[in-house]
Amino acid sequence: MRPFNKIMLIDDDPADNDYHKIIIEDAKVAESVEVFRDPEEALAKLKSGQTSVPELILLDINMPGMNGFQFMDEYAKLGDQHQGTAIVVMLTVSRNPDDELRGRKSPYLSGFIHKPLTGEVLRDLLKEHFS
Repeated sequence: MRPFNKIMLIDDDPADNDYHKIIIEDAKVAESVEVFRDPEEALAKLKSGQTSVPELILLDINMPGMNGFQFMDEYAKLGDQHQGTAIVVMLTVSRNPDDELRGRKSPYLSGFIHKPLTGEVLRDLLKEHFS
């Protein structure tokens, strides 16, 4: 099973980002990790083509400004050249079943993971989507 080429982590919390980046690097499931605290910046980077398309996007729901669902609405408008075959998963503390129901309506969202992220969860995602 090959690792992801790139994982994009989008979360406004710098402590969560630092922790999750360490987990991703320690699990050796990705060649690179690109971290964004601002979802609009991540979208702009994807639109511009200044970054390679990630194979996995881990997206927080509750962020100031643009939240995870708003990101997904804009992500849906990007088109295949900027989306590639990315798997998008919400990485959240939310246990609200309405969030999960809302997420299931997006054809671009592949699932939900509850924080904190673990190496085991990452390896399961790799197996599920890329084995």
